[in-house]
Amino acid sequence: MNTNFYPNENNNENNDKNIIPEVNYRIEDSPLENKKPPKKDFFKTMVKGAAYAAIFGLVAGGSFSGFQYISSAFHTTAKNETSLEEKEEAKEQLSLTDTDTSSQNKIVKAVSTMETDVSQIAENVMPSIVAIDCQVVQTNNFFGQELQSEGTGSGTGIIIKQDKEYLYIATNNHVVADSKSIEVTFKDEKKANAIVKGTDASIDLAVIAVKLSDLSSDTKSEIKLATLGDSSALKVGEMSVAIGNALGYGQSVTVGYISAVSREIEMDNGTMTLIQTDAAINPGNSGGALVNASGEVIGINSAKFASDEIEGMGFAIPISDAIPILEDLMNREEIAEAEQGYLGITGVPVEEDYQDLYHMPAGVFINSIDENSPAAKAGLKEGYIITKVKGRSVAAVSDIQNILTYTKGGTTIEVTYVTQTDGTYTEKTTQVTLGKKSDSSSYQEKEKQQNNSEDNTNDSSNSGKQLPYGYGNNGSDFESGFPYGYLN
Repeated sequence: MNTNFYPNENNNENNDKNIIPEVNYRIEDSPLENKKPPKKDFFKTMVKGAAYAAIFGLVAGGSFSGFQYISSAFHTTAKNETSLEEKEEAKEQLSLTDTDTSSQNKIVKAVSTMETDVSQIAENVMPSIVAIDCQVVQTNNFFGQELQSEGTGSGTGIIIKQDKEYLYIATNNHVVADSKSIEVTFKDEKKANAIVKGTDASIDLAVIAVKLSDLSSDTKSEIKLATLGDSSALKVGEMSVAIGNALGYGQSVTVGYISAVSREIEMDNGTMTLIQTDAAINPGNSGGALVNASGEVIGINSAKFASDEIEGMGFAIPISDAIPILEDLMNREEIAEAEQGYLGITGVPVEEDYQDLYHMPAGVFINSIDENSPAAKAGLKEGYIITKVKGRSVAAVSDIQNILTYTKGGTTIEVTYVTQTDGTYTEKTTQVTLGKKSDSSSYQEKEKQQNNSEDNTNDSSNSGKQLPYGYGNNGSDFESGFPYGYLN
């Protein structure tokens, strides 16, 4: 049966057929000349035509339904005959479609959840964050003369520990360096004075302390210790939240992502390996917390790059690198020079050019070792490169000196060093029991020079012949080229 309701010019057979059924009425059967057909016959013809049309419509409709049924049956049969491979492909396509829809729903939910979580993160972390305001002594040089003036600075701190006497707060060294006084503002806007417990300029970290007796019970109930995370487990693309005292206006929150996890940045005190984030870090954010989606501190905000060409490049000290240094700074105590640790070596830093040229690690190259010194007894030798002391990375001679200055003689410490064999560097560790600086030949020589200087000052015959200030009597060893007390 023809189901094409539109003529097809290319199909003559279909063109000859009329979709309206023939009526049993012929021209030759009409009345002669002008004789009109009886009205009765005309109406009969019309009725018959309508009947035929109705019959055709029923038949055509049934045929069309039958075609759909046959087509559906054929399709079902063909589908049943589909190969296993095609079935799996169909399933996979369906699964992808479902996953896409599901993923879109999940993304919408995740965005909504993240917005909620950031407010929750801020609420949980804010009690652990303080604003720091400092009165800073500034020194300016004019024509060789030093002029001092006072200035102000602001930053942020993280409450990391509490004992019976103090509340300990981690921040950046550059926030509190050269400070005359430090004032801390807590979450409830109450303020208290703080003292510097310890600083390490090489990694830009410091710990300040507030006496618990200076805090009201209400303030104590408002604050809490920060939860420290594991920055070594960070992945690029994770959410990050920076909290700090931006521009000194008070606590603020910015949100971004981890852009890089081990970015080497050239700082004033050397190269540092930092976390990069696009969360906004502004002046005053220094020393504040960079936290993850769980509200754990993963970094201490330290610096940002700012220029017309750069946007969204903030940096934080990884908390896993900072923890051992912060612990050392918290437990640091002032030690008399004679009682300070003595290692018994001299050395030079491995310059960056040598690192690139000879693939040498960053550290301190040992030039010489005092005979029977703690270093010699521990097995250290000339040519070794010291990379860590007490678990802290060292890249310059001052780094080791700073550690020994706050370590008592007689203390056993761990020293990590690198040796070269057939062009390959191997890392090793050794335990060194430090001597006292008073036992070192350099210290004894210094004492001798100071005594001679005092004798010359009191000797009238030597009046006016005193050595220039700073030579031989201010802790400098010009013969060796290294500051007195360095590593010895």
